[in-house]
Amino acid sequence: MKRKILILFLILLTKNIYCQQKDSCSRVILLEEFNLTFENPKLNDTIIKRQNDTIIITTFYNCLGAGIVKEYKDSVLIATGKYCSSLDTLSVYQYLPDPNGPVLRISVFKYFQPVKDGEWIYRDKDGKFIKREKWDKGNLLF
Repeated sequence: MKRKILILFLILLTKNIYCQQKDSCSRVILLEEFNLTFENPKLNDTIIKRQNDTIIITTFYNCLGAGIVKEYKDSVLIATGKYCSSLDTLSVYQYLPDPNGPVLRISVFKYFQPVKDGEWIYRDKDGKFIKREKWDKGNLLF
């Protein structure tokens, strides 16, 4: 009887963890092209970030950064494209002063950086077409 209860508990725990991972990420995603960092983004949710007169709208489909992005400047769409999943976890090492003494301590910042994929379209500030790029998992085709 105890064994059945333990198995049922483990099944429910696994299901709960899976459902939580499905809805949000406990990760950091970096979009280097836009100099943006997203901490624990919700999946399939529209995320809006403002930078001066620029608005970046993103939707992530998984915790590795796959998704779409649109960039608006003065309410005009100037860039749109999609990302495929980051290939692996990336790390940046930071040297920080230790509050307990003169020794520096190392801090590791881990993040995911998705890569461009599919068609990217760029427009000028008036919305006129500038160029179209075709990407295949981070490789520019044309």
